[in-house]
Amino acid sequence: SDLRKEVHYRLYPLLMKLLSDRLLPYEIFFPDRRNRFMAFVGATETDQINPSSVNVQDEVDKNITEDEKDESEEGEGDAKGEEDPNDPEVIARKAKQAALESERKALDRGIATLEALFPKAGWDRLSEYPDMYPYFRDVFGLKKGYELIAPTDPLLQIMVMMRILEELFFGLRYVSFGTIAGSDEGRTDEFLGSIVNDWQQFIDISFEKEYLPRLSEYCRILENSAESRTSAYAKRTLNELNWARKNSRSFKSCFLSLCRW
Repeated sequence: SDLRKEVHYRLYPLLMKLLSDRLLPYEIFFPDRRNRFMAFVGATETDQINPSSVNVQDEVDKNITEDEKDESEEGEGDAKGEEDPNDPEVIARKAKQAALESERKALDRGIATLEALFPKAGWDRLSEYPDMYPYFRDVFGLKKGYELIAPTDPLLQIMVMMRILEELFFGLRYVSFGTIAGSDEGRTDEFLGSIVNDWQQFIDISFEKEYLPRLSEYCRILENSAESRTSAYAKRTLNELNWARKNSRSFKSCFLSLCRW
């Protein structure tokens, strides 16, 4: 599980750069570039683990998440009455489950609120990747370049959400908050003020002035001949595009600050 979630996922950007001539989502990269990957690691079919003796259904059952395991174990323990309510492990597990449940409820309320504010925009079916650009183009006056982001790219959903939060933050500038109970962050208005001040910087500088121009240039390259698509300039532009997407310090700082808050 750790190998699939950590090593496999974290190696994906580097392997895509080495083995692919175009950007591929994580979900389809390894199946589509399987032969190139096998050649890269110098492996053959005989080197692979053959799960022929493993029951498929048993393997599926093993792939449930850790949270599902915890919930299952808790249910069994409750049914047998074997759990000690004063056991630190039991207390910690129940606290974790309560926090997860609280997050799920908050997420459901947030999505319901967004759907109420922007009817039929697609917030209630985000997993289907509805095209949000036509809906929010005029609402937020999205600049040229947003239309180049694929509807299936989660970045489009993120940027629309960032715009919505930006509008909400304008109103929060005039709200007076107290302190955060049980937190070392101090006054909420001071902490939130630092987030609000950096928020627009990410959208205007890190995204619209760094990412969108490179995206437009790369799309222009793709419209030209096949030779230009594999040129050193095209590869450099793609690398800069990926860097602007993944390594925006202002975005990371701003987003992580909001998550902590």
